Amino acid sequence: PSKDKAWAEAEQTRLELDLTQGYIVIHGGSLAEHQQKGAANIYPKSSWQALIKGFQQRQPDVPVVLVQSPGDREWFKSLEVCPGLKVSTPQDLGKFAALISGANLMVSTDSDAMHVAVAAGTKLFALFGPSDPERVLPKDERFVALRSPTGKVSDIAPIQVLEKIWGK
Repeated sequence: PSKDKAWAEAEQTRLELDLTQGYIVIHGGSLAEHQQKGAANIYPKSSWQALIKGFQQRQPDVPVVLVQSPGDREWFKSLEVCPGLKVSTPQDLGKFAALISGANLMVSTDSDAMHVAVAAGTKLFALFGPSDPERVLPKDERFVALRSPTGKVSDIAPIQVLEKIWGK
């Protein structure tokens, strides 16, 4: 809807995003999803921090936007220590989708947000634990998955993610 697109444009302005350079969205899953899907789908905060720092080192001019659910501010608060990290809290699914659709890339765990990125057609890199990405993601070069060989997302090293996104 146009009101959600207008919100996303205002949010991009508030975050001081230069849309000619684009931005990367990080979504670590919501607290409710973590409780529902269990510990095997939780990527540790320290790993998210390492990923964010890796993005910032590799592409210092491309902002990283942490998108959080309204009830998850405490869970994500520790990630805000990364310098230059932008934080957005869309209040509903339409605003969330509009913000994601403007991104160059979204990195997330196997979550509801991952499906929104697919629906929006945004390039996606998804981290999988026990779920089979072949059964969840459509076959499309825009959607890349990295599945943990142990079935736990926490066992995926941030360097593996960065290497897979940019190649070695």
